[in-house]
Amino acid sequence: MRTATPSGATTTGRVFQHHHHHHQRRFSRPRWSRGDGTRQQQQQQQQQQQQQQQQRGGARAMAAGKPGMDGTPYVAKNTFVIPSDEAGVKAADIVSRFLSEMDGRERKMKTMPDYTSSSLREVGTNTYEFTQEWKTKVGYESWMNTPERRRSHFPVGVYQYLPKDKWSVPENFAPVIKQKDPPKPKKK
Repeated sequence: MRTATPSGATTTGRVFQHHHHHHQRRFSRPRWSRGDGTRQQQQQQQQQQQQQQQQRGGARAMAAGKPGMDGTPYVAKNTFVIPSDEAGVKAADIVSRFLSEMDGRERKMKTMPDYTSSSLREVGTNTYEFTQEWKTKVGYESWMNTPERRRSHFPVGVYQYLPKDKWSVPENFAPVIKQKDPPKPKKK
């Protein structure tokens, strides 16, 4: 079998084809951009379903929202814990540095487009839940990609529980504590 390469040369056999495939992706166009209108039809069906759910009312209509997409806020939650002294540093000093870092992050977040609110609450001994709310997923993602957010600023000794929902992203540089249920917030 003779095949043409992108440069116009010809070669024989499947070895070159297979090898070549890994180095250059060839996409003619995205799958969903077929000219047959299937994507438009799907969007129209989704809109009709949403309208029907809204007409019915109730909690199901509320759950139909897509966080950060259709006016539903994008909320992310992370739970951090400072379990003990670490690397010769007292837990109280680690907490102080952690709180200072979170304060700096919140100050930066407030300057970002689509920022709505954020809060840091102590939910247990040296255990903190950080909640942030954004108007759009794009706003949240642009915050997540800022140099201020991406650099590691947490002191050694800060750990995190894996977020329970699919919207929240674990912290890059805080080790994860594998535990099913982080402490419940204290009643005020």
